[in-house]
Amino acid sequence: MISLNKGEDMSQISCRYLNPKAEKQIFNIFIDSFSSLGSPEKTQDFLYDLLSPVEQLMLGKRLAIAYMLLKNHSQRIICNTLKVSQTTVARVNASLKSGIGYRTIITHMLKKEAVVTFFNQLEEKLDKILPPRGANWSDHYKRTATESVKNKKSF
Repeated sequence: MISLNKGEDMSQISCRYLNPKAEKQIFNIFIDSFSSLGSPEKTQDFLYDLLSPVEQLMLGKRLAIAYMLLKNHSQRIICNTLKVSQTTVARVNASLKSGIGYRTIITHMLKKEAVVTFFNQLEEKLDKILPPRGANWSDHYKRTATESVKNKKSF
């Protein structure tokens, strides 16, 4: 169900009364539709059709705020970096503390980031261990051994 706090910035919503049961059904249909898209491309197409460019930016910034807060950036840095108000950062911070929505998606993003970092580091190590295709293995090992000695620091 959609709940608006006093002063919360949101697109225009009709002030005409809608039965709460109907409102809940509409929201559930929206969630089911959104959840069933299955691919990033379909989700992107849906969001481009659904949201105005301003709404897309607003939601993207809120997600970035949550990400930066969970990465322990200061609220001042977040405001300056993303060009958002302190109030917006405080609202997202409050949602992070009281809800699970932001935390769930950001945790997923951080896990993905950790996996990407791991594979990048693994690739760097493999590049040092394995010679490039077609290269002479003996020359490669001599070169890496020489580089290793150069990179060692003396006491």
